[in-house]
Amino acid sequence: MSEFDRYYEVLEIAPGAPVAAVKQAYRTLARRWHPDRFTSLEDKAIAEAKFKQINLAYEQLKDYVPPVRPPRSSPSRSPQSKSSGRSPQPTTPPSAAAPPPRSPQVPTRGKSPQRLYQMAADYAREGKYEAAIACLGVAIGRQPDYAIAYRYRGHLRSLLSLERSAAADLRKADKLERPASRPANSVPVAVPPAAMAQ
Repeated sequence: MSEFDRYYEVLEIAPGAPVAAVKQAYRTLARRWHPDRFTSLEDKAIAEAKFKQINLAYEQLKDYVPPVRPPRSSPSRSPQSKSSGRSPQPTTPPSAAAPPPRSPQVPTRGKSPQRLYQMAADYAREGKYEAAIACLGVAIGRQPDYAIAYRYRGHLRSLLSLERSAAADLRKADKLERPASRPANSVPVAVPPAAMAQ
């Protein structure tokens, strides 16, 4: 087991998990094990040790990009690997094994919001969700009432388990799409077909 695999284990996530999963796991565990939540000295000491491990693991993994592992030739395990005595390792999808950079640089200069939306759809089809979200952010900045871009960005954020920001984007899309005469509890507009193709 590599040093980084141990850090993933401390954060209770699969090795090679995307940066978003690392951050979410860190937040959850830091809240759970914060020493101020415990009253007895013994529990507080245990929590402090665990909290230090969590912080160390997060510091090591927050900027870590795992090496790309070659795809396996067959989804079934060979008989040799079963008899090797090692426990089976969980497999991660290729998109989780090599997450894109933290803040992807996408070429946006001189592009219209509609062109940026199309670029985002292309990035999403390739599994580059962070780049797609970045394109949509620029498109929204250039056209703040671009409801479909908010909806698509909300969908992509939801795929990355960024639920709060996803919900905020979807609420904003609903607000922009709702004419004054349409009641607030009516059915929202569906995610465009391009958003569903991945």
